[in-house]
This record gives sequence, structure tokens and C-alpha cells, in this order.
Amino acid sequence: MIELQAVYFPAAKNYKEGKKMGLDMYLYAVPKITRMNFMEVLTVDTNLTRLKKEDRELYQRLKPHIVKCKEFGQAYPSLAIELAYWRKANQIHNWFVKNVQNGQDNCMPYEVSREQVKDLYNCCQEVLTNENGYKVLPTISGFYFGSIEYDRFYYMDVEQTKNIAADILETYDFNTYHLIYNSSW
Repeated sequence: MIELQAVYFPAAKNYKEGKKMGLDMYLYAVPKITRMNFMEVLTVDTNLTRLKKEDRELYQRLKPHIVKCKEFGQAYPSLAIELAYWRKANQIHNWFVKNVQNGQDNCMPYEVSREQVKDLYNCCQEVLTNENGYKVLPTISGFYFGSIEYDRFYYMDVEQTKNIAADILETYDFNTYHLIYNSSW
């Protein structure tokens, strides 16, 4: 079972702490809660403190799923758990936009299926094992999206993504958690 805690990669953590402008991409685990879709869970996630005071019945329903998170020295309750983070990996973002977000690049959260993770893993494998594999995950330019070169950083992002996808395929419980992709810039 994948550990449900924030997973930061050293280079990404350094960028996050400096919080420079650019494309930031995340995968989150969000619990499947009876009679709530993932957007409803994400909405109440931002209001947990208020819910505790104002809607005790709903809060009690959510309580078993609440985890304590800590970032930038601040602790907070959350229902969403960050599993992976990328910084300016525009080829990976492009894949999510085309294959998960139906072509809509709108900084909204989208649910990712096991089949989509497997497809992403296969795309990464193709890039890393074939001379012209980079055509499977093309770069895309955008406002502060980073380099569009097919250089060692491109391949490092692909390798990191392949490892993330492999871990998810091996250990993630899609029956208990929604897997959510979100980006911002």
C-alpha cells in the first residue's frame, strides 16, 4: 500500500520552498467518501475548521479521513494528500491535458484512472527506450512552462514520472482513494 504522506523530490522541494513562478503539477490522494464526489471532498477540504464548528454531522463523517499535514512550518488538517510533485515538466503536463483533461488546460483538478496511469507509464517507457520515443511525450511551450528542449532535464522528468507511475500501479488503492491531478502556473 502506498504511504499516504507528502512525497517531495529534492529538486522539486527546493523550487517549492522558493516558490518561483512557473508550472507546478501535483498528484493527490483524495478519500472516496460515501455520497460525495472528489470535487465535493476537495471543496469541504478547504473548510474543515469551519465545518468542525458549523456542521458537526458532516465533520464527523469526514473525521476518519482527515490527516495532519505540515508545510512551511505550519500544521493543518486535510483530506487531500500530496503524492507527487513536478516543476515545469511541461511534457508530462501536456500528457495530462491531452489524456485526462480532455484538452482543457484550466488549472482544475481531474481524476486519473488506473488505466491512465498505466498509459502514462508506457509512454515514459517508450521515451526512455527508443531513440525517437520523445515524440510520444512532446514538450509544450507556455507561460513559465520551462524548457522545450529534449535535454537531460526532459529525460530526468520522464524517468521520475515513470517511477511515480510504477509506484502508483503497484501500491495505490484506487478503490479507497481518488487519484487527482492538478496544475497551476
